[in-house]
Amino acid sequence: MKLADMRLGMKLGLGFLLVVLLTVAVGGLALWQLKNINATARFLGSHALQSVSDTGDIRVQWNRLRRLDAGLLSAKSQEEVAGLASRTPGVMELVQAAERSYEALEHDEEERTLMAQYRAERETYLKSHAALLQAAKEKDYSFVEQDALLGDPVSNLYSGASEAAFVALTENVGRLNQLSQQRAKTAQQAAAAAYDTARVWLVAGVALSALIAAFFGALVTRSVVRPVREAVDAANHIAQGDLSRDIPSGNRDEMGELLQALQRMQTSLAQTVNSVRSNAEGVATASAQIASGNSDLSGR
Repeated sequence: MKLADMRLGMKLGLGFLLVVLLTVAVGGLALWQLKNINATARFLGSHALQSVSDTGDIRVQWNRLRRLDAGLLSAKSQEEVAGLASRTPGVMELVQAAERSYEALEHDEEERTLMAQYRAERETYLKSHAALLQAAKEKDYSFVEQDALLGDPVSNLYSGASEAAFVALTENVGRLNQLSQQRAKTAQQAAAAAYDTARVWLVAGVALSALIAAFFGALVTRSVVRPVREAVDAANHIAQGDLSRDIPSGNRDEMGELLQALQRMQTSLAQTVNSVRSNAEGVATASAQIASGNSDLSGR
């Protein structure tokens, strides 16, 4: 069946159904994309950005501890060493707080591997820190000038094993931070891509819905307006006594049935007029014959 031959109710129903189905499809796709955006946003807020912050804090606190180590080099008395040592527990508390916050997050295999390396390098550096602090406590500060020329155990430890352990530790923390930043950037890109996809599909869906609505609106309007105009024109000709005008059959919908009914009415009226005309001619012929007969009778 051609689309034009469908009944008006079916055309309207089909157009409405297509628009509804497309709207539901676009809405479902939009909800799915919103779910992806929400999941990405939650990942950014609860993991990616938090891990960047935590690894940054860990690196900052280790740098603070390293500055305390550097202060041991310039210490000139046991009192200065004791003062620097008393600040170490506070820095370590901040390190541990940042570590607990980072470890509470969900991690993939690569992050867990880096964390295992971090713990090993952490212990190595803390041992070198303890050895450096112990050397500073045992140092005889009455020979400071001599130590400056010849070197002392504190300086040797600081520039040797302690420096190597600190570099290894901070490089590992840097890799953790870089990985966290990469995860955050990837999540941001995923959120942007989901938004772009949702926007494209929404615009396309709305445009397609508008086109379908416009198409079926134009189809129904054409199916109604043109046949009605033809029906009015045919009715006017019939009213004026013109039964010879051709009336198009139209489509197979309600308006086509109206035009076909007018065709049948025109045909029926033409047949009636022809019948009346034939009867009138018969009556006229009979009247003429009767008149002729009467004339013959009068002439005799």
